[in-house]
Parts: sequence; structure tokens; C-alpha cells
Amino acid sequence: MSDWQPIATAPKDYRVRVLIYDASWCGGAPRITATSWVGFRSVNGELVEEKGSFSGVTNPTHWMPLPDPPTT
Repeated sequence: MSDWQPIATAPKDYRVRVLIYDASWCGGAPRITATSWVGFRSVNGELVEEKGSFSGVTNPTHWMPLPDPPTT
């Protein structure tokens, strides 16, 4: 698995789920969650970013790709 990356480098594509480190979720307790970028609008049929965020996170600081799924 990859190393954690700064949140500024995370993919902003609603089709890409990633692991997010949320530094202050629920009363300040950190957590890791799988989520994707939300907050898009359509312009001439193309999706464009519009002040989005990662769904369900409060203070994302780092991200990494999801691990490969089990093979069995």
C-alpha cells in the first residue's frame, strides 16, 4: 500500500474512492474513512469542480489510494 499523501494532492473526481485521514471527526477524535470528492456541476455536459469536499469528513489532512480488494 502507498504512503499517506497531503490532502492537497488527492484526486477530485467523484468516481475515485480513496482513504481519507480525518484529523478531527466527532469531537476531535481522528478517523480513517473511504470516501470520494463531491460538489460538482455540469457545464455544457461536462462535470466541473465547484467548491467541493470529501463526503463525510470534517478536517481531512491526508489521503491514500484504496488497497486492492481480496482475491478469494
